Amino acid sequence: MLPVASGSKLMIYSTKKNSLVFWDVDKAPNHENTKIIGEKLSHEQLFENSFRCYDDGGQNVEKSSGSVFNQEVKVGEEVKNFLPREFYDHPNSQDSVLVSLDRIYGVKMMNVERGMFTYTFVGHGSRITSINTGLSNNLFVTGCFDGASRLYDVRIPTPVATTYFTKERTFPSFAGSSPFIFSAGTISQSVRCWDLRAGKCLYELSTGNMEASGIGFDNARNTLYVAGNYELMDRMGEIHDDDYGYPTGMDSDEDSEDEFGEKWPKSVYHAKNYFGTVWDAKDHGILSYKFKENADSENQLPCGPPLEKFFARKEDEDKKKKEEVPAPPQRKVVKAKRK
Repeated sequence: MLPVASGSKLMIYSTKKNSLVFWDVDKAPNHENTKIIGEKLSHEQLFENSFRCYDDGGQNVEKSSGSVFNQEVKVGEEVKNFLPREFYDHPNSQDSVLVSLDRIYGVKMMNVERGMFTYTFVGHGSRITSINTGLSNNLFVTGCFDGASRLYDVRIPTPVATTYFTKERTFPSFAGSSPFIFSAGTISQSVRCWDLRAGKCLYELSTGNMEASGIGFDNARNTLYVAGNYELMDRMGEIHDDDYGYPTGMDSDEDSEDEFGEKWPKSVYHAKNYFGTVWDAKDHGILSYKFKENADSENQLPCGPPLEKFFARKEDEDKKKKEEVPAPPQRKVVKAKRK
């Protein structure tokens, strides 16, 4: 459950207590004044609460039990029955939060002082992925598993604008104070900028064949941040040659060094020359897009590390394994002499 900052207070919904608990951040102790906050956890408690202890013996794990919350508000049974999934800041009220739900496809407004739902926003066709506020005091935008990004006014239960490209998980964000929203997708593997006034996509940003998992806009730096997962990389950090091939119409026996360079993943959404320049991330990461008046068009990201880095490493490992396997002993055949 994500915590929500409401003014100087930090709020978390406790499913065990079925209540909202609050911490006063300004008055809470910090590690500048004391090393241990609350009670010091024993060695057994550390191993119960963190899997990292099995890696380093608990040397780099926080040993504090934490400060006790300052306030607790019991919520109604209605809140518990709808299975709240995530809590998000309200655009203009510190007494309310926005809640995405597991039981139904929708968003509800909750009054944190009373622990009750006060309003319902409808129109979603699947589960909510994220909620973003920031354009004005009344608007927020939601991402969804059905591929749509929906703009809501807190005074109206239905969306006032909807953007859609394809059925996928979307993660939207406002573009500062401008009437645009950015929407990152998992299947489309890109970020689209939508004009809310015209309801059209203005342009598309490459994510290097990564599937988006989060997005946010920094108004002070005029920078868009996108977190992405490179699905062709397995959990061991390996990329396999079987997932890559030559562009359509090119024979693998011919020279692959065309104007766009090396091999290209077979299962990605965009063609190799779709964005005019080649960029294949070949790794997970967080991307930053800086918007400037005088941008340098020559300053572009490289096409990730060369594939030979991954494939050569695999070949070396296979060769090493073969060398380590001892040769089978030779059997001697002895013929018996006839008497």
